[in-house]
Amino acid sequence: MSNNNEKNIILINKMYTGSYLDDNNGNNIGHEIINFFKAEDGSNYIYITPYGKYKHGDRIQYVLFTTQKIDGKYEIIAKAEIEEEYKASKETEIEGSKNSKYILKESYREKHNDQALKIKYGGKSIYDIYKDNINNDEAIYASFKVKKIYKVKDGVTIKVNLNSTKNNKEDKTVVTVSKNGKKRSEAFKHQIIPEIKKR
Repeated sequence: MSNNNEKNIILINKMYTGSYLDDNNGNNIGHEIINFFKAEDGSNYIYITPYGKYKHGDRIQYVLFTTQKIDGKYEIIAKAEIEEEYKASKETEIEGSKNSKYILKESYREKHNDQALKIKYGGKSIYDIYKDNINNDEAIYASFKVKKIYKVKDGVTIKVNLNSTKNNKEDKTVVTVSKNGKKRSEAFKHQIIPEIKKR
């Protein structure tokens, strides 16, 4: 049986998707820009979603950065090994609005982003980097602190095809690795992660 506190989840994160970069006359800076740069404190921080919404944050061990879906497949760009979820406090309560959007309570966002202001790149805080983005005040600036980031080597591509197996009742993910023109594929059966029940 899986331990509910064990770090055993891989989160797949599509990079630079949606129309946000086109908004504001094309002047919005993609928040994911921080994912591949070390901050002035020597650590890497990564951004996941604008409202900090994802399941089982404490249990996420790795984040895979991918492209958008192309021809039914996602290409893996890099893998981040997570040190800790970047929180303002232990309170991570989320409110659901009538539009089914999840918005973090304002007090949590303010505490979180006050803490995030300490993260700096080239003398500028995260806030200073993103301040001219539209809807900037609604965003969560950093989601995780990272132990290490692994980038895919030049000349190697790794593509993931979710639920790609035909005539099979089991859900599987097929991973194809190409190197120097040679391809190797492997299928992995999906594991169901049990929901954590609140007491």
